[in-house]
Amino acid sequence: MDVIAVGHDYFRTLGLEPLADRLLCNGAADRVDMTADAHSPPRPVVLGHGGVNLLGPGSPVAAIGRTSRTDGRQVIVIGVVADLRIRSVREGRAATFFELKPSAAQHLLVRLGTGDRAASLASIDRV
Repeated sequence: MDVIAVGHDYFRTLGLEPLADRLLCNGAADRVDMTADAHSPPRPVVLGHGGVNLLGPGSPVAAIGRTSRTDGRQVIVIGVVADLRIRSVREGRAATFFELKPSAAQHLLVRLGTGDRAASLASIDRV
């Protein structure tokens, strides 16, 4: 299963609501401890819907609290969201864990409002 490091506003930027339980928040309990090892408590993740049955048969609600191993460490599901196309629109949706680790995030999402898009894009170009 893929693991994607995200910031705390990732799902809100995409306009996603949880299918079950909750999303990652900016609180210390949801942040990934970079010093943790295989014996540390499970790190919290949000699961893409396509991974629900990979953790055992059931619904998104049934996936909450289930644990799995990835990257040599244990994770615990705290929420489930609709599947996302992460890599390309040509690829299918992959079963994905999302973890709150902004320092390792590999995707930048920008949501533009209905205002002056040209000015907004010019501001992004300056970054």
